[in-house]
Amino acid sequence: MAAALGLPGPSPEAMCAVKDKFVQRTRLEAAGVPVPRYRYADAASQAVSAAETIGYPVVLKPCSGSGSYGVKLCATGPEVEAHAKTLLAITTNERGQPLPPRILVKSWRLVLKYSMETFNTSVVGITAKHLGALPHFVEVGHDFPAELEKASHDALASMAVKCACGPWSWLGAGPH
Repeated sequence: MAAALGLPGPSPEAMCAVKDKFVQRTRLEAAGVPVPRYRYADAASQAVSAAETIGYPVVLKPCSGSGSYGVKLCATGPEVEAHAKTLLAITTNERGQPLPPRILVKSWRLVLKYSMETFNTSVVGITAKHLGALPHFVEVGHDFPAELEKASHDALASMAVKCACGPWSWLGAGPH
C-alpha cells in the first residue's frame, strides 16, 4: 500500500524475502551477515542429503511460517527423513493459506537467543529468549530488557540495524 501511495516503506519484494527463511538467509549471507550453514530442500531425500553435507545435528523448519511451528532438532538421517516428510505433507497454514512444500535445513549449536526491537534505524531494546525442551524450539519465556554487557549489547544492536536497514538494503530502499 505504501508503494502504491508513494510513501516510504519496505518494498513488496523485500517483505516476501523477509517471510521466506531460505531467501532471508541467502540475502543475509550475501551481505556479509554471519548465518549458520543451511540448505534448501523440497523433498525428504534432499533434506537428508543437506543434513549429511552440513553435519548432524541439524534443525529442520518450514521456509515459511512463524512461532517455531514445525521446527525440530534432528540427530540422524532417519529423523531428518521422517520430519521432512511430515513438514512436506502440510499444505496449508493455520489460516488455511497454501504453504509451499519447502524446508530449510540448518546447522545447530547451543547458543543464546535474542530478538531486537527496532524503530527506524534505532534499537530500542533487546529481548533474551528462553526455549523449552529440545528437540522442539518453543519459546517459553522472555527477559526484557536482556541483561547484557555494553559491548554485547552494542554488537547485537549493530547487527540488528545492519540486517534491517543496512546500506545493502535487503529490505528495500532506505531505513524502515
